Amino acid sequence: MRPLYLIVGFWGDRFRSYFLDYCLRSLLSPRNLGALSAADGHRFLICTTAADWQALQRHPAWSALAAHATAVHIEVGLPDGTSEKAKFDHMTLGHRLLLNAAHRDRALTCQIMPDTIYTDGTFETVLRCAAAGAHAVLTVALRLEQEGLFAGLRERGLLLEPASEGSSAAPITINARSVVDLVIKNLYDDSLLHDWDRSDFLRWPAYTFWRMPGDRGMLMHSASHAYILFDMATVKQHDERALDMGCIENHWLSDNFPDSSFIHVVQDSDDALLVTWTPSAPFPLPARMPAIVRRLGLAVPWKIYRIRAMREYNIAVGDFQKADHVRYLVRLHGEDVQGADWRPLEERIEKIMTWTFGDVFEEFSGKSCPAAARIALAMWWPLLRLLVRLGLVPPLLRRKLRDSRAGPFLKKILDRLRGLKALVRRAGSRNLPSTSQ
Repeated sequence: MRPLYLIVGFWGDRFRSYFLDYCLRSLLSPRNLGALSAADGHRFLICTTAADWQALQRHPAWSALAAHATAVHIEVGLPDGTSEKAKFDHMTLGHRLLLNAAHRDRALTCQIMPDTIYTDGTFETVLRCAAAGAHAVLTVALRLEQEGLFAGLRERGLLLEPASEGSSAAPITINARSVVDLVIKNLYDDSLLHDWDRSDFLRWPAYTFWRMPGDRGMLMHSASHAYILFDMATVKQHDERALDMGCIENHWLSDNFPDSSFIHVVQDSDDALLVTWTPSAPFPLPARMPAIVRRLGLAVPWKIYRIRAMREYNIAVGDFQKADHVRYLVRLHGEDVQGADWRPLEERIEKIMTWTFGDVFEEFSGKSCPAAARIALAMWWPLLRLLVRLGLVPPLLRRKLRDSRAGPFLKKILDRLRGLKALVRRAGSRNLPSTSQ
């Protein structure tokens, strides 16, 4: 077996605690790191501050890591400021340092997120895929509301109190099927807006999903994935342009792993399920479906248009892997999916995907549709392509201006206009008459 490099970056008490109390302990489960031996050369690269590195070594769970992987410190300081941009840039710096270290050693690499619990068997899956020839393995990672998720895990006895509070430092071993309903019940606000059946569906979705009754499971198509494995030995020259303009979740995968045939997208939660969270907090709602679209009864074609626009936008900005991965149906389930009650939902989704992508993906070509439906599709697809091309002109122009020399100046103007708009909205809401009795 080739040595596996795990890479993670963080700083500060909050994310260090997430990593030690939950993430690391889940990684030490029997079918994850627990199945590996440090004697085989496995390494855990941790990009963090000197103070955080010292604190890691005092934690009860830390000593268990040595049997399975050798911890390596990549030192980095603190962000240059407290703004969100400063934090984002610092996170990207950590990604760059870690990726370059993995590329230098031509390593089989697993990107770890500190605020994530990895279900038991995730590493078993990625190593099996690597042995079968995959250059990268991806899986969905939905944002969940921390308070409700943790309460549910503790109620079921799946999550012991943090080791730093004096309890056991034992591995956290969670079977994916035992938590799928908790994942569905605790989707974060922005994740909920990707529900196909919502009337306030997002204007710029990264994925969409459909629920099974009783939170027994959900089916989804997604362009957004976490990278749980990539083989840096297959990357001749590490292309870092995506890190100059954004982060690893940008078009970094497309730049460095251009051949989709060597990328495996996990489509079954039994193989891997990432339970990632964020504390509940107010956040500005993104642009959603206009009310007039609902009133005119155009909700379904509007959603089809938005999903197709998401794919074409990714192609336009060079992220063709995201554009390709949206084709895969992903199943999150707490029971077998062979039951007859799953089939109607799968058939409904297939029809939606036929109207959305039938002219670009062979599996949705509609060849089995009745003749009348095929005629309707043949007229619809050219119209959809035209509408998407026209609709993408403004965002692509904004992106081009943002990346130009005038970008920072234009951003300041737009930020001031948005701030003025928010002030006007707040002033208007204060002047509204009260409707309370």
